[in-house]
Amino acid sequence: MPDVLKYLRWEITKRGARITGCDEKFKGAMEIPSRLDGAAVVEIGKEAFSKRHSLKSVAIPDSVEVVGEGAFASCDELEELHLGAGIKRIEKGAFNSCSSLKTVEIPGTVESVGKWAFSDCSELEELQLGAGIKKIEEGAFQSCSSLKTVEIPGTVESVDEEAFKDCAGLEELRLEEGIKTIEEDAFKDCSSLRRVVLPSTLKALARDAFDESVDLVVDDAQPQDGAFGGSDSLKSDASPKTTDDASQYLRWEITERGARIIGCDEEFEGAMEIPSRLDGAAVVEIGKEAFSGRHSLTSVAIPDSVEVVGEAAFASCRGLEELRLGTGIKTIEKEAFAKCVSLQSVVIPGSVEVVGMGAFKKCSGLRATVGNGD
Repeated sequence: MPDVLKYLRWEITKRGARITGCDEKFKGAMEIPSRLDGAAVVEIGKEAFSKRHSLKSVAIPDSVEVVGEGAFASCDELEELHLGAGIKRIEKGAFNSCSSLKTVEIPGTVESVGKWAFSDCSELEELQLGAGIKKIEEGAFQSCSSLKTVEIPGTVESVDEEAFKDCAGLEELRLEEGIKTIEEDAFKDCSSLRRVVLPSTLKALARDAFDESVDLVVDDAQPQDGAFGGSDSLKSDASPKTTDDASQYLRWEITERGARIIGCDEEFEGAMEIPSRLDGAAVVEIGKEAFSGRHSLTSVAIPDSVEVVGEAAFASCRGLEELRLGTGIKTIEKEAFAKCVSLQSVVIPGSVEVVGMGAFKKCSGLRATVGNGD
């Protein structure tokens, strides 16, 4: 492919070839080669094709696993895009502001669609999300104002903040069974959207996920106060949940190692006994900022299954008075319990190998931190 090769720049890494740039003089259709200098092309590097205004179409080969940050950002004449069947990650802003792009088919090999990956693709009319995608990150399709129909497969565990915000033309949204979390403002300001059926698998629906004008039908999901912008249109067939069921307030994801708790509803009050298993998987981690700022949390019992308490996991829980750390914990990360001003005492089990910087900083009521191991 001599005509294409003379415009491309690349480097050879341990994993394969990474394309790092394209000459501004290139015009028309770009079929990216699958091999360069004898190495498989595995990555389109950061901003490699950014602002190539004369680029009309792109075909990415199956060998490519990563489309890097801003790789095709602001290619405003790009009309056609073929994504290869080997892609695993589409990183932040990869196709941001490709304003002429009309159709996108994302293969199921993709694990996550990165932050603002297709935001401001104002002419995007058709979006196909392959079964296998696990996460749609913050603002991924924000301001795609020409989108009319979106179907999100059940393999997607989380639709993050503002993922489809300002998609003014969106009229139909289909959410398949399997989806667990819809974050804040995910479908905010989708002014053409009138009715959405939420899947029974939904465990967490964040505040203001939809406009108040949307007619929402819920089976088993229990949203936070204000989850629908104060709408009276919520219809639910769910029976009331018992307040001693901690899982109804938690958000989590399943990883290769086990379950990671990623959030807790603001409405939770009192004592939290974190379950040792969720969706059949052992709870092994309390994620970053999972309980941060939950001022009505008064006590926490972390099960023995947990190995990691993440960065700022319980930071600024001002009402937290009692804490039991399970005997399986190995790492307490940076600022995990910072500014828990009501905490009186902590027993750190001997299983703990690392206590991160500032893990208990500004815990002004803490009189003693006692270890029960070596």
